[in-house]
Amino acid sequence: MAGFEHRSSHRGLALRTRVGIGDGGAASAPAGTLSQVTAIWDTGATHSLISSRMVARLELLPIGFSPLRSIRDERDAAVYWVWLRIPNGARGAAMWRIPVLEEELGPDVDFLIGMDIITKGDLHVTRGRTAGGPTSSLVFRVAE
Repeated sequence: MAGFEHRSSHRGLALRTRVGIGDGGAASAPAGTLSQVTAIWDTGATHSLISSRMVARLELLPIGFSPLRSIRDERDAAVYWVWLRIPNGARGAAMWRIPVLEEELGPDVDFLIGMDIITKGDLHVTRGRTAGGPTSSLVFRVAE
């Protein structure tokens, strides 16, 4: 894969970005369109997570179960294969087929990008403030 850089800026302190996700049951990248969802970046999460509503929407089938310790509880969570596409403007995108765990993520988030993805590149975060309040900017770079 050629070098890749994703940039995102927005109001607030949470690191959010739009990503594409789809059923990862097939070993090759999907030819069709992926569902565009809001994702958050979480350096405190070891694994990436998908919301229960996206599991239902994509009709994903579990490939197994894995222990999950969240802020709410500890339990075995269903694991699914998904394709994750992080856009790079007009220059393409980075895409991976990854296992993700199912978790309730809140009303406006359908994917959580954990360290399993973040360690594939370099994440740079900048915090700022405008008259409208705090802002967050991120740059995620992946080398060849």
